[in-house]
Amino acid sequence: MKHVLLLCIIIFTLISCDKKIDQKNLFKLGEALNTSIQIGDTAVYKQMLIKEMDVETKAENIKMFNQIHQRFASAELIRIDTTSLSSFHKTIDLYYLLEDSSYFEISAVYKRDSLGNNAISRLILWDLNTLCSEYNNSLYNPNKFISTRKTDAIDIRSIDWITTNYNHEFRSAKVELQNNTKNNFNYIKFRLILKNQGVEFFNQIVEANKEIKSGDFVNVDIENLVNYPVNFFIIGDNITYETELVEVLPKPISDYCRTIENLKAIKH
Repeated sequence: MKHVLLLCIIIFTLISCDKKIDQKNLFKLGEALNTSIQIGDTAVYKQMLIKEMDVETKAENIKMFNQIHQRFASAELIRIDTTSLSSFHKTIDLYYLLEDSSYFEISAVYKRDSLGNNAISRLILWDLNTLCSEYNNSLYNPNKFISTRKTDAIDIRSIDWITTNYNHEFRSAKVELQNNTKNNFNYIKFRLILKNQGVEFFNQIVEANKEIKSGDFVNVDIENLVNYPVNFFIIGDNITYETELVEVLPKPISDYCRTIENLKAIKH
């Protein structure tokens, strides 16, 4: 009986060590990752990792893998997506539904070698419900989102003014902005700071209900600068300005919330 048990253990070990992963096929690599996560097979996961990975990074990867296994061993896999291509890295994305009805995304960042084989460099865990809730409960400022653009999403480009009272009073002022996003807005709030030779003399929040279509250049009047007196001579070269976008509306649906909706649609 002992010999039979020992033989079974040896056979099981050989089978586990001999598992072949098709690393040229991203979807099959995603399936293998899901299987290894749900059964906690670190040996198979190690095969998926970049071979040049140093010992410390590999240990961190295995630790993250084990934490994910503990949480997702009984989770329901809803979808595997191999089409994600950000400006920073390529990922295989696995989407799960947990027993508490929360949705998660596990992104496996991968690299492809000259032979077409794909290997994982790290795993990233996204709590989609929490991220969606945080987005919905915050002010929408597209300038805070990571972007590869050289200009802001909402780019406040310049300020112009008209003076009176021998250049000791602003009669009116306006800023020009450009909407570099794909969305249309009808409300904007931003902070405007004006300085004269480095000394701040105006620091206020500006709000405007105005149609700001995607790609448009729009002028926003600064009502609080109408008939605004100052105790210095207004010279254009001496005046500098700073702006900080606070919010625009309507707020578009976030990618996290949209992903949850899509996953629910797949479920039902």
